[in-house]
Amino acid sequence: MLFRQRGRCYFDGRESAEIQLMQPRTNSTQREFASKYLEGQIRIVEKLRKIANIEVPLGFAIQQGLRQPVFEYPALLLSDHLKGGARMYENVDPKLKHTYENLIAYESETKAIFCGISSGLLHLHEAGALLYGLNTRSVLIHKKGEDLIAKLSSFSEAPLVAQRDQMDFAEGKWDVRRLAPETMDSLEHTCKSDVWAMAILFWEIISGCEPFYAFARDNEVEAAIKRGFRMEKPSDCKPKMYDLMNQCWMLDPENRPTALKVTEELSKMENVVFRSKTQ
Repeated sequence: MLFRQRGRCYFDGRESAEIQLMQPRTNSTQREFASKYLEGQIRIVEKLRKIANIEVPLGFAIQQGLRQPVFEYPALLLSDHLKGGARMYENVDPKLKHTYENLIAYESETKAIFCGISSGLLHLHEAGALLYGLNTRSVLIHKKGEDLIAKLSSFSEAPLVAQRDQMDFAEGKWDVRRLAPETMDSLEHTCKSDVWAMAILFWEIISGCEPFYAFARDNEVEAAIKRGFRMEKPSDCKPKMYDLMNQCWMLDPENRPTALKVTEELSKMENVVFRSKTQ
């Protein structure tokens, strides 16, 4: 529905810069909705322009009366950052035959990424926004000196995200491995649904595996989630971190912590993973 087009921007008196322009797909049957969704995202960004963990555009281009955000390029995807490491993980289930690469260079680096994601999420919730499709491709990594800063990029106003969920359901575009059970059951998407998805992402980053890799089919994943199946603790995951993830996976959304609570708990942890044995 939306895509990022790469380009170059020229400034008066300054060197040109590579950019990404967020646009609705021209052949999309939901182009009108895509335009509304994009405007909703822009309104949220304008509220959170000073928040470090939200991807904020450099400015906007006007095309056919539509404001289209212009982002700095390159912005490294979290998935690309993880592929930079040498550690390899293979799924236990031979049916899947996927190999995932993961980077956990230092405990502090992983914790910084987690804190950035949760901090960005709590500010989105305070602004009336929800996440859409949280995964390693929707988190952008920026470097500031020696520090890594995680920035959330896929979100919009809550009613528009709910409408996009409905469209996905109608078109059979579910990513059940990253959906909260209430979203699967009744298309209910709340702040607590985002917290569920965030913990799934944390598990994926630490383990280097696709969530629920033991199940080959989406209907098997859905059934397992609804009966309370929990993914096992990755070997590199600190027990307190795994306990926090389990709190985020409570079947009753009311029993899950808020993004604020997750951020507070992460800040109390010295680290979230054990030091890599390969370092």
